[in-house]
Formats: sequence, C-alpha cells, structure tokens
Amino acid sequence: MRLTMPTAVVEGTQLTVMPFRADAVVGTMSVPTLVQLVPSPRAEEDPRRLRAASGLVRRHAELRATVQSTPKSSQKGKNVGPYADCIASGLKGELGAAWSTPPITPTSAAV
Repeated sequence: MRLTMPTAVVEGTQLTVMPFRADAVVGTMSVPTLVQLVPSPRAEEDPRRLRAASGLVRRHAELRATVQSTPKSSQKGKNVGPYADCIASGLKGELGAAWSTPPITPTSAAV
C-alpha cells in the first residue's frame, strides 16, 4: 500500500491513521463516525428494508451474510455475555488506563 498526500479537495469522511505495515494502518474514530461509515446490521438483516435498498446496500448485506456467523449457533454465542461485560467494565473505568475499546476492522466491502 502506498500512502500519498491528497492533491485535490478530499471528500467523504476523513480519518487520521498511522501506518504500521506496508498494507495496513491504525487509527481511531468516534462512535458517530463509525455509525456513519458502517451500515446498520439490523437494517441489513431486515428483508423488508433490503427490498427497498440500493444495489450497493443489498450487495453489502449479501457479503455480510456470508461472513457473519449467527451467535446462537456458534462459539461466538458463548462469548457474547463475557465480552459485553468486559467492554462495559472498561467503559465504566473499572479496568484502568491500560484498557481500550476492541479494534474494529472494516473491510473494503464495509467502507
């Protein structure tokens, strides 16, 4: 990956990132920015909403369905409670300064 400075007016949501590999960067964003960038899973799982959605939204929903496992029928389901408790404790400040929110890694299909 090559990171170059923009030569024209930048459109869209701008994120400040730092490269940590030749093909990857790391950065932070606010929750409102995340919500703006990543489609709602509830909207993508609602067949009525998908019928009226654009082709891009439907394509993303199809891709998401192929990679997303159902929590009730997988190991993921067993981890939901403890994982939620850990995140809640961290947000309440109970885990100290060494804790941060878990990383979110959108793929090119999600962005």
